[in-house]
Amino acid sequence: SSCLDDAGRDLLSSLPDKRSLMNSITSVVVSDRGISDAAILDVLQLLCLLSSDDRTTEIFASLPSKMAEKFLMTLLLWESGGTLTAASIYAGSRIRRSTEDLILMFSVLSECAFPWLIKALNDIDVASEGTTGYFSVLRKLVKGHAHANSNLSNKGQVHFLLTPT
Repeated sequence: SSCLDDAGRDLLSSLPDKRSLMNSITSVVVSDRGISDAAILDVLQLLCLLSSDDRTTEIFASLPSKMAEKFLMTLLLWESGGTLTAASIYAGSRIRRSTEDLILMFSVLSECAFPWLIKALNDIDVASEGTTGYFSVLRKLVKGHAHANSNLSNKGQVHFLLTPT
């Protein structure tokens, strides 16, 4: 990934089992409804860093039990729990936007996500605050903007995902 220095690339390449790490962090988000918005944003940042090449992105997309699909659909439609405040609404919006950016950043992931989005159409709650993000990424994939730089350059996408709240 362009945001890593040599030490960061060396550290990521030394991970013995990226699949296991990716599966662990995504399953926590999917299964734990009490997870904080900040923790979810951290997971998205880590996935962005781990997905430094097509092979690693393929590993993520092929996680067992459809974990990548469940993870992306959960976060595209994310609604922050608890009391609705300006901060929680902003965090929920940021999670959905970061998930959209993650999908659009990697062509391998875009190709996998498209059928997942189509399959999820019947389960979309049109009254949900996440509907806009869901249809935004679907629209961009249909238009073929998944790997075009017209909306965000790769550097801009990484910057958005890695910018702290």
